[in-house]
Amino acid sequence: MRIGEFSIWTSATEAESYGCTHYARLFGIVPGFYGVIDGEPLWVPRSDLLNWLDYVLSFLAAIINQSNGNDPVFSFKVLGPIRSGK
Repeated sequence: MRIGEFSIWTSATEAESYGCTHYARLFGIVPGFYGVIDGEPLWVPRSDLLNWLDYVLSFLAAIINQSNGNDPVFSFKVLGPIRSGK
């Protein structure tokens, strides 16, 4: 369900149309979908209403990793494949 460019709720079928292949959770918390396009990870959150949580967790992970001298790492817990019936 979308209002302009804002996604209230992203369905599995819609996420699949973007190139996602699996259900996933960013840092094991934020629900969404995951895929790989041309070797690059694709993350689509379940809802843009959760973007604040995505930003906070990503910011904290980057700060913690960089303070330890490491490159930022973003952790996805990949769950089962999307089976939308296509």
